[in-house]
Amino acid sequence: MRDFADRLPLVIPALDIDTAIAAAGLRARHGQWLKLPDALVVATAIQNGADVLVTTDRGWPTKSGLGIRGDLIRL
Repeated sequence: MRDFADRLPLVIPALDIDTAIAAAGLRARHGQWLKLPDALVVATAIQNGADVLVTTDRGWPTKSGLGIRGDLIRL
């Protein structure tokens, strides 16, 4: 699995305190629609300037509501 992941064009950043605080803020603002694991994903994308964030969750708030600068793709 590690070999497969290493070949993908992905960056998987470590969770840091700034991202955790940002996730807590997202969760506080969007708690009904954004659970903690999703808030961590969104906060990681925001904190690291992701170009694209892909989700299968159609219940997330809008891209602008979440504060995402890159593309938000809902599958």
